[in-house]
Amino acid sequence: MPTDDSIKHRFPVRCPKCDHVTWFEKRAVCQNDGVFKRTLVPRGSIMMDRLRLPCENPVCDAEMVHEVDCRGYK
Repeated sequence: MPTDDSIKHRFPVRCPKCDHVTWFEKRAVCQNDGVFKRTLVPRGSIMMDRLRLPCENPVCDAEMVHEVDCRGYK
């Protein structure tokens, strides 16, 4: 689990298939470098990135969909 200052750049996602919680780093997943599939969705006055993220449980092959506010990380 992240601690101190790094927590503001990280977020947890719970896998709906195996219930494992994977922590992701916004500085990595918000870069539009083709690693993660994404779509933009409007949420109020901002555009959220809807990302397809892999569950990091080694026995699970699920792909999780999670909306992230990537403002300031692109």
